[in-house]
Amino acid sequence: MDKELFRKILCYIDAHIQEKISLSELAEVAGYSPFYFSKLFSEAMGLPVTGYIRMRKLQYALCSL
Repeated sequence: MDKELFRKILCYIDAHIQEKISLSELAEVAGYSPFYFSKLFSEAMGLPVTGYIRMRKLQYALCSL
């Protein structure tokens, strides 16, 4: 996954952080199958997609306190 596409995915997550974000939704935005997208994301970030989304939701919640 190139840097621009990866940046697009991270921005998409931040823009939709208040909503439920599914793996299939992110894979569709990236243009990959959910399995392959999950593999690429985990390799790039060092944690699964769901773990990253959970971490970002917690960060947003902390900032709003």
